[in-house]
Amino acid sequence: MRKLRCEVHASEHCNLNCKGCYHFSPIAKEEFLQVDEWEKDCRRLSELYNGEMEFISLMGGEPLLNPNIDKLVEITRKYFPIGDVAIITNGILLYDMPEGFWKTCRDNKVTIRLTKYPIKLDFAKIEEKAKSEEVNFLYFNVGYRSLGYQPITLKGNENALDNYNNCYRVNTCVAFSHGKLYSCFIPAHIHHLKDYFKLDVDISPLDGIDIYSVRSAEEIDEKLSRPLRMCRYCKRDKVARDGIKWEISKKELNEWIYDD
Repeated sequence: MRKLRCEVHASEHCNLNCKGCYHFSPIAKEEFLQVDEWEKDCRRLSELYNGEMEFISLMGGEPLLNPNIDKLVEITRKYFPIGDVAIITNGILLYDMPEGFWKTCRDNKVTIRLTKYPIKLDFAKIEEKAKSEEVNFLYFNVGYRSLGYQPITLKGNENALDNYNNCYRVNTCVAFSHGKLYSCFIPAHIHHLKDYFKLDVDISPLDGIDIYSVRSAEEIDEKLSRPLRMCRYCKRDKVARDGIKWEISKKELNEWIYDD
């Protein structure tokens, strides 16, 4: 049985809005992970994985937009006392976070992982702040962040098995959303794309693994080992992992969709 590794959106929306964001944050409505929901889900995940995890990352969107980020951290650590609890942030709000936030991070052994984008932000100042607060601080990437490009096709006619077997992210970035685990972040959050552009995308509830319907972590592992129905929408031959210049999103459909 693998230890739990997952990413959860503390906030669906963002204050930076990157072009073609993998998580559809520029076109997501304002939405926060709720404390009661996360406590319930975290308790269940802990039951399934015997309180063992490799990492749980609170991200988004921009997680620091969530006014209850401190409570989400405390809940995560309560049910998973061992393992890496991380907050993945663009850093815009980080320096001015209140002392209570830093104390929560310190007390719960949180790692702040800052993604460096080519924006006007004093990264050295932020890094020094984290150091003075005795909070573990790492950069998510080396140098400034460029943009990957992971387009989908509305035709849904790609080979799902080939896409799954050749995906560099599958089961590396397991997404968790509203009681379900996904081997990929796209099916977990593609409803934002569908709603914003009013698209006819066949989103299946079977793409997510309901943690309240399974009996064990081994069952989850087995389900994660299969391609998703959503895999047939991925345009794998057009994926560029680090080849797109970073820009602010114009919220245009072609930032996410590629169709011949």
